[in-house]
Amino acid sequence: MTGGSQGIGRAIAVGLASFGCRIVVAARRADPLRDAVDEINGAGGEAVGVQCDLRVAADADTLAARAGQCFGGIDILVNNVGGSFGTDFRRGPLLELTEDDVLNALHANVVTTFSCSRAAVPLLREGGGSIVNISSVVVRTPMPGFGAYSAAKAAVVNLTQTMAIEWAPQVRVNALLVGHVDTERTRGARSDEDVRWLERHISQGRLGRPGDIAGAVAYLGSPLASWVTGAAIPVDGGMRAI
Repeated sequence: MTGGSQGIGRAIAVGLASFGCRIVVAARRADPLRDAVDEINGAGGEAVGVQCDLRVAADADTLAARAGQCFGGIDILVNNVGGSFGTDFRRGPLLELTEDDVLNALHANVVTTFSCSRAAVPLLREGGGSIVNISSVVVRTPMPGFGAYSAAKAAVVNLTQTMAIEWAPQVRVNALLVGHVDTERTRGARSDEDVRWLERHISQGRLGRPGDIAGAVAYLGSPLASWVTGAAIPVDGGMRAI
């Protein structure tokens, strides 16, 4: 579970643990990582933490090796590293971005997904595993000011489909197009007016909760989705249906 110490990633890790999965949580910051691991273990689950920076390819190899050492293999890889709000790459109108801004967004979202997946594939193939890549609904409904992020998340979807083709039939690979979710990071970046606008344009009438994403990941990682691969599934409360 990459990017698993807070927000959506943490909810996914906790949710999978509640279904009996043993979890390796990866994150850059030590304190949130420790808190996430303690939450899972305190609830009767089994988790270990790996502090790493997955923008460094060697750390992706280390993470996969650690998962193999701790639990004997990998059944589900969730690539949640990246993001938009609260992350360390800039957003803004395209004409105000630099090439480095675009490259940083691509590295944070696309390169990390590639590196972690490539490192995990040998272990995933052993038992017939699943990869779930966290993308975003903005790949289909672009937003002003999020051009670099949108392009990166669109690349994640394309990468997902290529992985699904090349690594079949042993490994299934899918992406979730995550909608507007209420997390600590996003809460400070949205005004009350923004929230009210979103609620009017989401058919469920509310922002998503991190647990909503955890349920979708659990499905894709389970045998219930044994014939689902190469898919990009919106989890957005029906926003695209309006």
